[in-house]
Amino acid sequence: MSLRIIRIGVIVLFCVCLPVFLLATVLRLEINTQGLYEDGFERYNISGVTGISQPELKMAAHQLIDYFNGNAATPQINVLKLGHSSPLYNLKELTHLEDVRGLVQMLYVLQWVTLGLLALAAVVLIFLDRRFRPGGASAALLWGGVVTLSLAGIFALWSVFGFNSFFILFHQLSFTNDLWLLDPSRDYLIMMFPGEFFYRAALIAFCGVVGSAVIFIVLGWYLRRRVSPMAGAK
Repeated sequence: MSLRIIRIGVIVLFCVCLPVFLLATVLRLEINTQGLYEDGFERYNISGVTGISQPELKMAAHQLIDYFNGNAATPQINVLKLGHSSPLYNLKELTHLEDVRGLVQMLYVLQWVTLGLLALAAVVLIFLDRRFRPGGASAALLWGGVVTLSLAGIFALWSVFGFNSFFILFHQLSFTNDLWLLDPSRDYLIMMFPGEFFYRAALIAFCGVVGSAVIFIVLGWYLRRRVSPMAGAK
């Protein structure tokens, strides 16, 4: 196998893994940022919708984060409902949250796997650049950013013109049951996290991925400009 084919294959691997890694990283940050939950509670008046106090909602958010990260055995907490202390979630919600935790753990694994592949690709490209002909690492950074930006643009258009269909398809592909179909008149989980919350979270994730992709493009372009004279000299 020629070095050219190896270089192209590694660049393709980098371009495939980069958008997955960036998305997984941004989503992981969102999942673990309690301020994002609390901002949603205030922004959409969740306390008024549910009748649950703001401090208890913050406690529920903290418990969810611990549960998703395996630091709590259950997401369940007791809150005051109509003056009585009662469990926040019903059995259907608890079962769905168990499915969500499994999805979150898969996301974490995907982040680490793609990070490892990106590191491996970077090492191989740097070795090839130094030993043979420069330009592979800069091309990977540049095209990885371009691919990420292009995919983000496609999903952004889909979300803007059909977020509901995007949201439904995501759940249909992610879960093997219909427990995610919650009733906003009685299920507190959907009251706490309405569609607007997820739309805003998706927008923040989009901005994070796009911003990261632009950084990779600029860095790749800069390195390519630097190695071009060196390549010409050879």
